[in-house]
Amino acid sequence: MSDTGGGAIQNVVSGLTLQQCKFIGNEADDSAGAITNDRNTALMTGCMFADNTAGDDGGAIWNTQSSPDMDDCTFIRNIATSEGGAVYNSPDSSPTMTHCTFTENLAVNGGAMMSRGQSSPTVAHCDFLHNRSLSSGGAVYNIDSTRPVFAYCSFLGNRAAGSGGTMVNISPGCDFSSRPLIHHCRFVGNTTTGQAGAINNNDCADSTITHCLFTANTSVDNSVGAMLVDGSNIIVANSIFWENVAAAGSPEILVNPNATAAVTFSDIAGGFTGNGNIDADPLFVALPNDGGDGFGDDPATND
Repeated sequence: MSDTGGGAIQNVVSGLTLQQCKFIGNEADDSAGAITNDRNTALMTGCMFADNTAGDDGGAIWNTQSSPDMDDCTFIRNIATSEGGAVYNSPDSSPTMTHCTFTENLAVNGGAMMSRGQSSPTVAHCDFLHNRSLSSGGAVYNIDSTRPVFAYCSFLGNRAAGSGGTMVNISPGCDFSSRPLIHHCRFVGNTTTGQAGAINNNDCADSTITHCLFTANTSVDNSVGAMLVDGSNIIVANSIFWENVAAAGSPEILVNPNATAAVTFSDIAGGFTGNGNIDADPLFVALPNDGGDGFGDDPATND
């Protein structure tokens, strides 16, 4: 246990290569339950981070001015008492994560991952499963001038007690702009007790979302089942929004008067104005069903 940060390793201005390593049950009173990356480029392959705890941010890993490469890593049941249940990216960090799995991690904001201003993580072919935030961003929270990329990722059964069952993109006060790029991703069975069962784009979060699927996401307070756009300008193309759950008559995508959404060539239940958009049953082989494993049941529990 560390009384500062990095419950297992403090990696400062140095190279670090980890292969097939396991970090289990480490603790830090401050940030980084397992590893602090400070001004370095680390390489982590096939590693497991399980049941690590941070007294502040980054239940498993805390990156600052660092760009580690993480491939085929597993993050399970890590806890941050503040932000980033598994990974926290502070400014000027650009980690690359490929073929990683984030399962049942917990934080106040960003159940699995938190990224702050001028951090630009690239996340590809990763799965975010059953992560939970006590406030917002069940899986991911991007704030200020972040430029994250999410490609070919799956977000299943994540939960937020505040807003954004899967993700919150926000730049409070619009001093900066958060500009996530999200493509070829699936958002299925995520839940929030507040607004936006899947994604909340708020305050100059100018997101681009293409070739994505949104279905069976739920807003318990009945605001909007899939996506909220507030104070932001987003682009959506070649995507499907179908059978997301909110109040009767609520749109799949709610665009407030202070926002814009350019939506094209997408299949959206109830329709949406835009070139090439349709409102037609996508003919899923079967509609998503939790099968009793928990997603979409009770957002207050893991049952």
